[in-house]
Parts: sequence; structure tokens; C-alpha cells
Amino acid sequence: MRSTKERMIEAALRIINAGGIHSLTNRRVAELAGVNVAAISYHFGSQQGLINEALGAMTGELRAAYDRLGELDVPAAERLATFIADFTEACRKNPEIVRNPVDLMMREAPFDVYGDWMRYIEEEGILAVASTFRELYPEYHDTAAHVAALNLISCLAFPHLAGSRLRAIWKVDLDDPAVGRLFTESVVARFVPR
Repeated sequence: MRSTKERMIEAALRIINAGGIHSLTNRRVAELAGVNVAAISYHFGSQQGLINEALGAMTGELRAAYDRLGELDVPAAERLATFIADFTEACRKNPEIVRNPVDLMMREAPFDVYGDWMRYIEEEGILAVASTFRELYPEYHDTAAHVAALNLISCLAFPHLAGSRLRAIWKVDLDDPAVGRLFTESVVARFVPR
């Protein structure tokens, strides 16, 4: 049985993924989790504490995908293919992990809520992807490796940014397991050398 704290984090994630961070209210979390509103303060100190824990849970899977790239005992092509699959699955489960930071970038707003996550991406995540491309393609200089990383992340993120419009316009539903596998396989085929 899930603890009260786990139920509140799950409720917060559902709310964030459905409507973004700004749609999260203590009352909605309490209703979905089946708890008293005061439980949020008790377990998290504040709504911001709850948001931080929910985002930590959300970003944990994506961070694990990036961390796979550092498993240097595994061949680079296999690491990149695993990263693609794990990144895609993490975004499918929590699309707001892509949408919210992009929204903040587009509005040139501060990343206060995503501070640790964005620091990780800037200082480690992007470098891990670029380094893997340099390993796979020794002829790539730093800029080419970073451009390849940008292309890959853009390709992986776009469907989750498009959300329901992806289904309406392209008639593609990445929540369908067969379609999700096809998407992952096509991205791997495009970016990972054989």
C-alpha cells in the first residue's frame, strides 16, 4: 500500500502532467490523494516542497536515462540506443518534464522550480550525449557533436511538446505501445550507427 506522501506525489504528478505546474493547487492534490489539505504542509512543509519532490520524482527517470550514457563498460551504440528508449519512456510518462522547461525558455522566464534539473542538463546531460556522439563518430568536433545532441533531443522532445495535437495532425499516438516502439526504433535507426 502506498504511503500518504507517495499518494500526494503521484497526485501532484498527475495534475502537473495534465495542466502544468501552475495548475497544481493544494486542494486538488488533497482531493486526488484522498487526504486532508493539511497533510501537504505536514509532509512537505509547503506547496513548493511538494512541487520540488514531484519534480524530483519526474526528473529522476530522465536523469537515469542520461546516466546510462556514462556506463563506459557498455558499447557506445548500445548506450545511446538505451538512452533513446529510456528518455522516450520517461517523457511519455511525464510529458511536462519537457513542456514546462521549454515553456519557460520561450518566455525567457527563470528556471527557479527546475534549477537543479536545468543545471544537471547544462553541466552533465548535454555533455554526456555529445561525448557519446564523439565516441561513435570520431570525426565529429565539439560543435558537430553538440549539434548532433541537439538534433537527437529535439527529435525525442517534439512529440511530447506537441501532445494531443500529435494525434490530431499526424495521426500518431505514442501512448500506443506498438507506435511507441516504432518511434523509438526509428530514432535509434537514425542516430545510432550499426
